[in-house]
Amino acid sequence: MDILRIAILAMLQQKKGIDFSPLEVIQQMYPEDWELFQVDVFLKVKQLYQEGLIEIKSDSEVINLNNDLPYNSKISKPSKLI
Repeated sequence: MDILRIAILAMLQQKKGIDFSPLEVIQQMYPEDWELFQVDVFLKVKQLYQEGLIEIKSDSEVINLNNDLPYNSKISKPSKLI
């Protein structure tokens, strides 16, 4: 069971089309130690992006993720899934 994947996809449902930071997911899951999971959440976000399950935005523009995830990035459902 991939709990981080489930948590990200669940937050997508909860936010109902509102963009949010991937860090919100781990801050909710691990309020005291969330910093320890930043790399994990960024890797999972990249995977979900590659699977076409999320869009990644920076400054309200959809970005094409090739390398690193911008720190100020927001995620949302892809436009085709909304």
